[in-house]
Amino acid sequence: MIEESKSESALENGQDEEIQTMILLRHAKAISRKDWVGDDLDRPLDSLGELQAKRLVASLAPLGVAEIHSSSAVRCYETINPLARALSLDYFFTDSLSEFIYSKHPERTYKYIDRLLENDSVTLVCSHNPILPNYLSWKLDRQGFSVPETKLAPGDAWVVKHVAKEILAVEHIPAPAIA
Repeated sequence: MIEESKSESALENGQDEEIQTMILLRHAKAISRKDWVGDDLDRPLDSLGELQAKRLVASLAPLGVAEIHSSSAVRCYETINPLARALSLDYFFTDSLSEFIYSKHPERTYKYIDRLLENDSVTLVCSHNPILPNYLSWKLDRQGFSVPETKLAPGDAWVVKHVAKEILAVEHIPAPAIA
């Protein structure tokens, strides 16, 4: 993945707009699909994922998260809940960030995330592979960057710096280590 990419047009045009932050977070480790009997939307975190979710607070809270948007999947809810509670934040659940909607209408998912780039506060988006990597590749491709195929491991995040919906840099935050 890219660690840093400067947007020529945003910088050369002398835009005075403030650099904003969006965090793209893959849910923490969930029970495997083969071990889950119910609806995939209801598949929860496993014990490692529960620990990851608790430890994500230490790495994400200092970034100043002010708004959280999440897939409606239980594993996403369980991932963001400790952070939301620690920061006393409500959050938004949407099927637009779910694997089911993405598989049928990827443009709906991309449009939803892209619209969040208009926020003037730090926004966290919790979703799935391949949604988040594909969105970032789609967005950067539209800006003229070639991005290798990549994935987020459970609990991994990208901190996306942007101005006026144009991505300037992406920093990887690995999932919390669990000994």
